[in-house]
Amino acid sequence: MHTQRRYSKRELLGRLRIDYLFSNDQLPGITPESSRWEVLATFLKARDARAERLIKTEGGMIFLQSIPKRPNTGAIYVYNESLRVFLWLRFDRDDDLNGPDFDRAVWAYRLLKWVDLGSHRLVRVGHA
Repeated sequence: MHTQRRYSKRELLGRLRIDYLFSNDQLPGITPESSRWEVLATFLKARDARAERLIKTEGGMIFLQSIPKRPNTGAIYVYNESLRVFLWLRFDRDDDLNGPDFDRAVWAYRLLKWVDLGSHRLVRVGHA
């Protein structure tokens, strides 16, 4: 009898790496008074992209950015509002993610913790 091996969700996307991208004040036109939605819109516009999936929390948001009309072109980003920074959540399988991949990754890797870092000081974000 041959049984098919079941892969864990972590094995499907590979190892998670967290990269600091930049603070929101590096986006054109963004001020300390800008809303999270203005920050997100400016981030997406700079990349000619859209947010295919988005989860908002008190601490900010996590989203799947993709290129319009091009399936499986997504990457996962976090905007941490209290720190006013963007993080790129990278996997071994990078920049080819879709909506179901995002849904699985949020759960399997517990990605919401990166949105709600609170007021902890972000010195260097390494591997998770």
